[in-house]
Amino acid sequence: MAKRHPSHAVPGAKRGRPPGSPNVLTKDVREQINLFVKSVDVKELKALWRKVKKEKPESAFSTYVRMLEYFVPKLQSVSLSSAEDGPLVVEIRERHVDTHSDFSPKEGVK
Repeated sequence: MAKRHPSHAVPGAKRGRPPGSPNVLTKDVREQINLFVKSVDVKELKALWRKVKKEKPESAFSTYVRMLEYFVPKLQSVSLSSAEDGPLVVEIRERHVDTHSDFSPKEGVK
């Protein structure tokens, strides 16, 4: 019979890494990527980008879109529904502010 880890004997005992703590492999990979990015010569990278863009524009575009994911957060889709499963009514209100008036708030008004 296989031996069980001591935490199996105690009901409710926590096992594994705490939530939010990075996996060791993930941490190592991120460090290696960081070292690689820091070692890249910007002039060489720009020259390579120009070459790819000229020779394979579709590849350059897909690469650009993939790189954007690291700089621009992805948007989540949003769905709207009414509480009664009826039609959804959207009311748009406009507020006009006159920036040219000489209005000044009265003292003591909060």
